[in-house]
Amino acid sequence: MTATRPNSLTAQALAGLAHSPNASPTTGAPVDGIPLPGEDAGRDLLLRAAESAIYHAAGRLPARGVAPLEAAKTEERPICPPDAAALIEGLVVTGRDDLLLEACARMERRGELLPPTLLPLTLKKARAFATNELRAALGPLAGERGRWLASHNPEWSWLLERTLPGVRDALPPDAETIWQEGTTRQRIALLGRLRTQDPALARDWLEGVWKKEKAETRASMLETFATGLAPDDEPLLEAALDDRGERVRAVAARLLTDLPASALALRLRDRANAAITFDGAALDADPPAAIDGSWARDGLPTQSISNKNGQRAFWLAALLERVPPAHWTERFGVAPAALIAASAASKWRASILESWSTATTSFQARDWALALWDALLAMPDKEIAQMDADRASYCRPLAPLLPPATLDAFVLRVLAAPDTYADMGLRAALDLLPRPWSVAVAQAYLDGLRAFAVVTDTKARATDPWDTTLNDAALAMPETAFTVAREPIAVPEAQNPYSSRFKNQLNAFAETIRLRERLVKVLPL
Repeated sequence: MTATRPNSLTAQALAGLAHSPNASPTTGAPVDGIPLPGEDAGRDLLLRAAESAIYHAAGRLPARGVAPLEAAKTEERPICPPDAAALIEGLVVTGRDDLLLEACARMERRGELLPPTLLPLTLKKARAFATNELRAALGPLAGERGRWLASHNPEWSWLLERTLPGVRDALPPDAETIWQEGTTRQRIALLGRLRTQDPALARDWLEGVWKKEKAETRASMLETFATGLAPDDEPLLEAALDDRGERVRAVAARLLTDLPASALALRLRDRANAAITFDGAALDADPPAAIDGSWARDGLPTQSISNKNGQRAFWLAALLERVPPAHWTERFGVAPAALIAASAASKWRASILESWSTATTSFQARDWALALWDALLAMPDKEIAQMDADRASYCRPLAPLLPPATLDAFVLRVLAAPDTYADMGLRAALDLLPRPWSVAVAQAYLDGLRAFAVVTDTKARATDPWDTTLNDAALAMPETAFTVAREPIAVPEAQNPYSSRFKNQLNAFAETIRLRERLVKVLPL
């Protein structure tokens, strides 16, 4: 028998078969003897045709005496409008994952689902190409039908490990069976869900299987303890510091650091206290000159790989980044900005500031974020060069902790003079902003872009930094700026080798704006 490829009707028919609110046996004789749902003769005919096409494509005869599949659970959320579905299908087919993320976010806020006919296409894409971010966005939109399809296709099993909106914390009725017999990924997902409901029971489950699991599995299961982390978890975590698995030890140390009263957190603070001095005017450091075995047991790295300032600076940074910044304001009774300024004369200042920046992000210390931000921006290039990374690398993690007005003011300054910071270009500055941008930033960007485009024929260099920011800008424009943003931008005719490429980039920018306009129209909030 010559097999033929199933057409899109087959996939659509199967997705429709997944769930029928009016399911009832038919009286006709189906292709393989299995009753099909529905009482409409035309619908049944199409379903039988799809069924026959699948068997023909597989090159085998229909099975006999097979029990009907259990139908998918009833959906509690509506399907998105047809025009929205058509747009999303186009984004999937053309690989516009950037816009697909925005569409998924809008659908989630509207409480809608993907239509059944799109599920095979989107699930296939999510398996083959999607990032974890896109999978996380698509998962809730698949609904019960998507989970039904995933239960019959191992390649889509990732969807079963994600909870549906409204039942994020609910455990399946066969939770204990899954814990004992499920796949590793299913068991880890189940343990994470249990941590949201009953952290103590989750801890008991893990302790019961601890010695049986591989090191990587133990580490992944232990990571779920970040949810509902409490002092009662300390004995298990402290014992895990002696685990033979390196990743297990690292996870345990990180979680214990997040417990401010844990023995590990106190040991870290004691070490840090011995390394930092403050006389009321000057802040300095006396990093460890040597370490012992307890250092590694507490999750501290022992050997520098890239630290520019030597091994002692590396040990100092490893200590300070694991201590909450609030500890220093409490210990010395001085505000963050004053402590940062007091470190100006220390030869260890680069290590102190970069580790305080890491700690500020880790412990979400908003009162320290602005002080460090101001200090990092004010530091001369030669001082930044002493640090392990560039200015942008330290500013970027601090940005989410800053007031929006502070970020806007900084970016507006860079837009007015893109060469303000040699080590932080326009693109890095714009990346600091949440999306969508404010109206002021959007207008300033468009003004700068148009002013630059006018003189491209006189440029002997590339169209940087504007060409490298166009795609991100198109995705960040607020809705109120769409009309202005898609207006044609004139580029003078020139023999400049960059001019033609820049025109194409501007056209792509305008096309993305048009797609976003359509997206907003079909999925309004």
